[in-house]
Amino acid sequence: MGKLLALLKAESIRRGLVQPGRAVDAKAAFALVRDMPYQRARNQALESVVQEWRGTCSGKHYLLDEIFREEGLESKVIMSTHRFTEESIANSPPELQEVVTRGPVPDVHTYIRLNIYAGWMTVDATWPTKAAPLGMTVNSDFQPGNDTALACNLIETY
Repeated sequence: MGKLLALLKAESIRRGLVQPGRAVDAKAAFALVRDMPYQRARNQALESVVQEWRGTCSGKHYLLDEIFREEGLESKVIMSTHRFTEESIANSPPELQEVVTRGPVPDVHTYIRLNIYAGWMTVDATWPTKAAPLGMTVNSDFQPGNDTALACNLIETY
C-alpha cells in the first residue's frame, strides 16, 4: 500500500468511515475522496487534503491520481475550461446565483483519465453524495472500465 493510500485509510478509520482491518482499494479510495466536502484545503499538499478531509476538484483529483499511481495504475490529471451559468447552478446558494446573473463565470475543472485493464476511463470525484440534492453531478458508483459523468460541461481540454 502506498503512502497516500495508507494515510487515506488511517484518516478514514479515525473518522469512523472505514472499519479497521477493511481493505481500501482504488474503488474505496474513489468513494472516500468523492465524499470529502468540496472546500479548498489550507495548502496544495496532498497530505493536507487528507488530514483536513476536504478538497476542490483539483485537490481531490491530484490526490486520487497519486493514489492510483502508487497502486501501479496509469493515471493522468486532465484540466478543462467550463463556465458556471444560471442553469448549471440553479440549486446553489443565492449568493452564488447572484454572481452568475452578471454573466457566465469562467472556471477550470480537473478530473482524471485512468488506464485499467479495460482501457482508459474518465474519473470525476468532484461532488460528494451530499451535493446531489443541489443538482450537482454526483458519481455514486465507480465501476472499473466505465466512465463516470463529468461535473460540468467542458469547453476546452488541456
